[in-house]
Amino acid sequence: MAGWTHLHAVVNIETLADHIEEFKAQVIASGFKRDVQDYVESLPNNQSNAVILREIASKTLNHLERIYASDLPEALSHLLPREKVKPSQRPIFGNTE
Repeated sequence: MAGWTHLHAVVNIETLADHIEEFKAQVIASGFKRDVQDYVESLPNNQSNAVILREIASKTLNHLERIYASDLPEALSHLLPREKVKPSQRPIFGNTE
């Protein structure tokens, strides 16, 4: 049974790695993070320009809609659980301390 537990842990680590890669692809590699940083930096100079603010909001909303339509929200729920997860009380890999 301990072998199955180890295998299950490996699968979970691989799954988490896949979720992290999905986040990197959707948020970082897509340029979304860079765009949001640029928008935030440009806000002080454009806070009274409604056209630019509307354009920023529209671009951000479009990208967020693509993210929400993807697998990323589910992946994030695995990476960042909302409930506090209690560590297992069982020994891990034969450690009985």
